[in-house]
Amino acid sequence: MKEWGHLLEHYQRLEQTLSGQVEALRAQLDQFRAAARPTVVGFVKVTAAAEGHWPDGWTAPEVALTLELLRPSSRPVLRGWRPPGSTPGSARLWLDRQPAATVEVAEGSFELAAAIRGDAGARLTVRVECAPVGARVRGADTRALAYVWVDLVVDAGAIGD
Repeated sequence: MKEWGHLLEHYQRLEQTLSGQVEALRAQLDQFRAAARPTVVGFVKVTAAAEGHWPDGWTAPEVALTLELLRPSSRPVLRGWRPPGSTPGSARLWLDRQPAATVEVAEGSFELAAAIRGDAGARLTVRVECAPVGARVRGADTRALAYVWVDLVVDAGAIGD
């Protein structure tokens, strides 16, 4: 009977240790997810985590992020990709709450390009709305998926350069 008591104590300690390790790993995963940012190229800085963007690159039907321009900028171009069989729809790019570009999307790559006059140090709010890919493409993934964020390239320089 005494052996059972020792065995039980051993398994309780083991469970506590493993439970603590699982919680620590969950906390690290949450930190990683919070720190994951969409790919942005150019003389810009993403000032906070994007809403609607997941670490695996997929986005929700609406994504929002704020950028700080490090140099004068004139042309943001968002590139995305949708898998075969995606439901056709449209994608819209909004810059500082103003519509900037719209394109029809279905499957494959797409680009949303706009012209801006952004001075160095300016903040730019970027929002993208896109039709969901559809349940057939999503499969077992329960998230509302719209597209895979490839990158956002923000050209430096004044318009007309």
